[in-house]
Amino acid sequence: MRKFSFLIIFVMLFTAILSSCAKDTSEDTESGFATAAERLEAVEKFYAENGLVNWQDIAAVYLMQKNIADFQYAEALQKNESYEDKCGMVIAISLLIKQKVDVSSYNIDGYVTMIKNNVESNYESMTIKQIALSVYALVASDTDYDFEAAAENILSRQNKDGGFPASKDIKISDTESSAYVLNVIMLNRELFPDECYNKVVTYLGTVISVDNTISDINGKKSARATALDLNALISARLPLDGQVSTSMSAAMDLFFRLPNGGYKKYLDDKNIDRETNGEVMLCLAATGYGNLWTKLQSENAKDVSDVSE
Repeated sequence: MRKFSFLIIFVMLFTAILSSCAKDTSEDTESGFATAAERLEAVEKFYAENGLVNWQDIAAVYLMQKNIADFQYAEALQKNESYEDKCGMVIAISLLIKQKVDVSSYNIDGYVTMIKNNVESNYESMTIKQIALSVYALVASDTDYDFEAAAENILSRQNKDGGFPASKDIKISDTESSAYVLNVIMLNRELFPDECYNKVVTYLGTVISVDNTISDINGKKSARATALDLNALISARLPLDGQVSTSMSAAMDLFFRLPNGGYKKYLDDKNIDRETNGEVMLCLAATGYGNLWTKLQSENAKDVSDVSE
């Protein structure tokens, strides 16, 4: 009962902190997309015209409950050079398989084995982003993994301000790495103490600027950082239609959306950045349907329960 009461109190405090950080931007975006539904329509239109070019695009379409096969997606399956690319490949192929698309020409078993081994044994040398993408890939492919040692390593990286640095060689907290960690915490909640969870949630709430954007490790207002932060907070049960979610979504439209419907990374950029665009559109999908990773984990658990019954 005490733990339940503490959770209620913290959720109330968490919401109050974030609400105090978020400024209502609805009056500033009268000419933009005012509702989550309209934003999702715009995302679908953009993908119909421009195709899916990375795993984030495929993930956004999947989360919106649209058929990935209805879009041009071949380009999204071509990147497999870096470790992050391989994680993305596992995510993309796994989501296509869930929609019963024939991807038998792609064998990701070796990638899954490598990723599982890294999470369980090589986490010390990995960046926060690499650990997070590894976990996303294992969740998407419904692969069991032992995360206890990696969780302890992540805990050791938390700074006093509640945030996390990109890697063990960097000391300063950054918003994107902290957002990745919060998502990972929500997928392995039993392995992280309340203090760690509370501190990173508060950190991500307090870094929201007065215009409802987030700055990245370079100190520049970034659509990518804003999207990752909001999506992570949604994983921690931030209300989808609350002031924080609405204001941050509106800010991404106001400051980063281009006339073609895509998103640039920084305020002074002129062109779309497709990786940033994918993260923003995955985040916008989350404002309508919830965080993809926590939803997938719940679906995986339900499937196991159904089989056991």
